[in-house]
Amino acid sequence: MEEKKENIDTNEEKKDTEKINNDFTEVYKSALLLALLKNDLITKEEYQWCLEQLKK
Repeated sequence: MEEKKENIDTNEEKKDTEKINNDFTEVYKSALLLALLKNDLITKEEYQWCLEQLKK
């Protein structure tokens, strides 16, 4: 019984870690795009298109 509980806890922790990593990656990519936009390295249209691609 203890083994099963530990396994469930490990799976929950993995899911939590994956969600945190995915959230971090999404925020990081968005920040990079914003920096490119602010430094006039991409246009607003390119910025919007990239954001849409990130959401997919």
